[in-house]
Amino acid sequence: MPVAHPGAPAGGGCRDPGSVGRAFGGAPSPQPLHGQGRVLGRASRGAQGGQAHALEEGHFRVIYLLERYFPPRRALARCLQEVEGLGAASAVRVCAQLGLSPRTALEALSAAQLDRLTQWVHAAYAIGAECRTQRTEAQARLLRAGACRAQRVARGLPCRGQRTHSNARTARRRLAAQ
Repeated sequence: MPVAHPGAPAGGGCRDPGSVGRAFGGAPSPQPLHGQGRVLGRASRGAQGGQAHALEEGHFRVIYLLERYFPPRRALARCLQEVEGLGAASAVRVCAQLGLSPRTALEALSAAQLDRLTQWVHAAYAIGAECRTQRTEAQARLLRAGACRAQRVARGLPCRGQRTHSNARTARRRLAAQ
C-alpha cells in the first residue's frame, strides 16, 4: 500500500515516484520517500569489521562502532552499554581507562580516539558473537556436569532461588504447554 505524502494528489497516492520531489518544488527524486526519512543502506565495514566510521545518507548520520550503529549525539557510556558483552560498570571502566568522559558525545571523539577505543575493547572484552559463544559454551558445560541450574535454565525456570509458587507464572505456563 503506497504511503500518502504531503503534496501528493488527493486521489490516494502518487503514481509517478518523481512527482514527490516536484511537489516540493525540487527536482524529481529517484526514489519515493518513506515517512519522514530515508532508510539507511549498509556501510562498508573495513577488513576486521571493527573500524569506526560515520555514514551519512539523506539527513540521517550514524556512527559505526563496535559492530553497532549509534546516533552521533549519544553519550559514550550509553553506547558502550548497548554493546552485547558490556554493561554499565564496564562501560564506565572503559571510559576511565581511556581517559574519556562517559558523557562525551560520540561525534566529539576523534577518529584516533574511536580507533583506540575499539582496539582496547576488543582486546579486553568478549563482545558480540564471541560473547554469545562463550555464554553457550558455559551453559553446555553446566548441562554436561548435570547442574540443577543448567536444567532450570533449559526449562525456562528461575535458577537463582526465586519462588515459583506465586511468581514466574509465564515460565510455568510455557513449561506446562510442553
